[in-house]
Amino acid sequence: IGGGTAGAVIESGKTTALKIPVSIDTSGNDITRFAITSPISAEGVIDHNSTMIDVSVPSGTNVTGMTFTVTHTGASISPAPGTPLDFTSPQTFTVTAENDQQKTYKVTVNLLPDNSVPGGGGMDAASSNDITGFAITSPVSAEGVIVPDSTMIDVSVPFGTNLSGMNFTATHTGASLSPEPGTPLDFTSPQTFTVRAENDQQKIYTVTVNLAAPPVPDGGTTEWPSAATWQDYGLSSGLTQPPGTTVPFAGVSTGTLIVYLQNADTAAFDDLVNQFTVLDGIPTTSSESGYSIYELAYIYGGTGFTLTMTYGNGMLLLSIEPDDPSGFAVWPDNSRWTVFNLSGLTQPAGTTVDDVTESASSALLVTLNNINHAAYEDLLIQITTLLGTPYDSTGSASTPEREDVFISTMGANTLMVMVEMDTVYDEIIITAVKY
Repeated sequence: IGGGTAGAVIESGKTTALKIPVSIDTSGNDITRFAITSPISAEGVIDHNSTMIDVSVPSGTNVTGMTFTVTHTGASISPAPGTPLDFTSPQTFTVTAENDQQKTYKVTVNLLPDNSVPGGGGMDAASSNDITGFAITSPVSAEGVIVPDSTMIDVSVPFGTNLSGMNFTATHTGASLSPEPGTPLDFTSPQTFTVRAENDQQKIYTVTVNLAAPPVPDGGTTEWPSAATWQDYGLSSGLTQPPGTTVPFAGVSTGTLIVYLQNADTAAFDDLVNQFTVLDGIPTTSSESGYSIYELAYIYGGTGFTLTMTYGNGMLLLSIEPDDPSGFAVWPDNSRWTVFNLSGLTQPAGTTVDDVTESASSALLVTLNNINHAAYEDLLIQITTLLGTPYDSTGSASTPEREDVFISTMGANTLMVMVEMDTVYDEIIITAVKY
């Protein structure tokens, strides 16, 4: 064909195979990647001209039993990955090509000097300005998490922690850190820290302290408690929900009324403090600065409660714990009944106390649930006996669903004791008033 030297001739009517020689390179024997995988991870730097590979690891790394990975273009490599090697001195690796040609590489693991930055390619301390560790040390202990590839540090602390005066510790690779540990800082908003290297290069980190979510008990509702519920726990009237807030949980846990508010701010906190002060006329006392307050109030009849409100990060925790662990819904003690000449009045068997409301020493109202006619008669007989005056009934004595009113006048003291049974609401109400 033409004037070439092809080794085939095509004749009319005949087919002759055309053989084209194909050259396959079987001499490949290069290492294209080398890395230490244990006890640390470190990539090797390959010089193909000298067949030298250098791997840099931090000072103090144990090089006596290191595992590695390697990729190459040959048919085999020796020693093969899988067996730890001692790199206290350079190791030799032989790559054998398919045509049995060999190439030898020397791998050296270098310990970086103490003034170098691990993984920094030999960067010296003159330009180093990283924070390597951060922790809150007081009022709680919490380790910071340095966000990878950023200058952000997050610290999580328990809900209710006072963020306004926190101590911290920090480690860094620079020449100085500002602000330095030793002075409490206010972390109600993020704080910035500046690390200055020896060559005066600066890096700024932002530390954010986050309050963890409050421990929400099982059960409960997402509704603000009713006025009657607040009264059960000793408030003279009901607290109202601050505007703009939401209730993720409200309920009773081990006798304590607990309410969480979201979307809360300092105005919501002050709103509740003012409400409490106005309702019961008792100034609040604070045991914490900022927006963490502890209040102790004393109400009528010798029954007290502790109101605790803690605010932070848009969440407000309010709890009322009665001095009596069974709560305020308990049968009044004898000292209260004595005021109404009813010393020794006892709770009918099988009934439960739903609510107790008292106003100074002039009135006492007790509501009983789980009632029956026998409990009702029990109270009437007890009160009649204690006061020595028969009761006047507005209903028939033979009708269990009656409503009775009992009135007694005792010398200079005018008392009215009313006992009502309401079968619609399944309750008995005892009202004692002293004039």
